[in-house]
Amino acid sequence: MIEIQIDNVVESMETGKNNQLRADLDKLRPKPYTWLIQWLMCLATIGAILYIAKVDLLVEQNFVWLLLLFVVIGFSHRDDYLAHKRNDLVIKLLDNNAFHKR
Repeated sequence: MIEIQIDNVVESMETGKNNQLRADLDKLRPKPYTWLIQWLMCLATIGAILYIAKVDLLVEQNFVWLLLLFVVIGFSHRDDYLAHKRNDLVIKLLDNNAFHKR
């Protein structure tokens, strides 16, 4: 009888821990349209640079810098995407682990 009560307490603690982990991981998921917000911020920055510095983007050197900026943003977006994929994998593993314990 006591073992059953101990098992119930342990199981409720594990369930609470799993629920807390799942809630924390859900907070780390990306918000909808974050990629759009990132690109709009990039375009706003380029617009501010053009307005303040009165730079011509069609000059070869400035165009290269602009392309480099887009490449850096692309790599940053890819890193974010992979981090979110890892979070999704951890959530799946957590759910799978909870399923096998039952």
